[in-house]
Amino acid sequence: DGSYMPLYNVPTQYTYGETVYDKGSTVVQSMRAYFGDSIFFDAATAYLEEFAYNSASSYDMRDFLTDHTGIDMTDFFEAWVFTAGTPHFSIDSFAINENGANFDVDIYSKQKYKGVDFLANSNIVEVNFIDEDWNIFSDTIHFSGKTGHSVKQLSFEPIAVFIDLYEKTCDATTDNYQIVDAIGEYDFPKTFCMLDFEEISDSAFVRVTHNWAAPDSLKNPIAALILSDYRYWKIEGAFPENFTTKARFFYSKISYLDNTLLANQEDSLVVLYRENASVDWQGIDFYRIGNSSIGNIYVENAQPGEYTLAVWDAQYVGENEISKNELKFEVFPNPSSESFTFVFDAKENSILKIYDSSSKLVKSFNTKKGENTIKWIPSELAYGTYFLQLVSGKEIQLNKKLLYLK
Repeated sequence: DGSYMPLYNVPTQYTYGETVYDKGSTVVQSMRAYFGDSIFFDAATAYLEEFAYNSASSYDMRDFLTDHTGIDMTDFFEAWVFTAGTPHFSIDSFAINENGANFDVDIYSKQKYKGVDFLANSNIVEVNFIDEDWNIFSDTIHFSGKTGHSVKQLSFEPIAVFIDLYEKTCDATTDNYQIVDAIGEYDFPKTFCMLDFEEISDSAFVRVTHNWAAPDSLKNPIAALILSDYRYWKIEGAFPENFTTKARFFYSKISYLDNTLLANQEDSLVVLYRENASVDWQGIDFYRIGNSSIGNIYVENAQPGEYTLAVWDAQYVGENEISKNELKFEVFPNPSSESFTFVFDAKENSILKIYDSSSKLVKSFNTKKGENTIKWIPSELAYGTYFLQLVSGKEIQLNKKLLYLK
């Protein structure tokens, strides 16, 4: 319909548009999850009988459902009917603690919102717990605003905790789960992600979620690095001790998935990873098949966690694009037509990685703790823009832009 619209008071020209029909049906489904089946079907029947052969507004429906069920529907209608866009729910983290013969699971939930600047209140969302035999037990969490905290007591220790595994609430996510019991490619429909299991010692319960919301921002901002403002992925589940899988993530400027991120054709597309919300996004090795507008990014040995697309701003030029712990790092000359010399004092053993403008790793150097001097001669490479990273473990210590010019 050209923009995000609330369900209430839709302009006449969009009476038969996607907001009314597609979003309308998802809101009804979300209301069903909010009430639970028995309350929902009873209330829906009573509403239709009450207003049969008469007109009714969204406010009439809200007030009738509130009176009939005894559940205040003010916040639900405010978020899902009267406000444009869609809520987005996720589990930020969870912790499991023994409590006698039982287990207390602390669940920390998070809300974002797709389309407009808004946060819903009085949210009710299903959570799902899986035991060692892969039996699934469900409950609900209740929270308002940006974050929430709930404690659920279980008679077993869960090996995985999910939010809305069965997609009962039509928030701004698309997800699918599969049992992986053999090597091969597994597609997770409509998530723009495929996993190719090359080795697996036992069966795995794997869920991939495509989040239609911006990822969390960098804890330590990088001036030249721009994260997607639109989407990110999460891979989670119950995995055996030994497995190897390659992840494929689809990107596209043409289909409006990444048109805001890929605004500048000269920017360099990369993928970032974090194990969970407690750590910062980090650069990881990958390769890309495609062009600047559409294609796939491949990550070898992908791990459970979150992934997002990002770009290096090709127009950015700075002396210190990242500086952590006052790391001293010099590059000279830059720009250069022959060679680059790197002089730095590494805090620990690290790897110096150099990527071309298509995000392909073209050179790496192992460095030792202490003072290092490295000379790089890119004589066999094409002239252009390159990006340098100093990586310690999974943490990026520094990023710099190199200009290799005639």
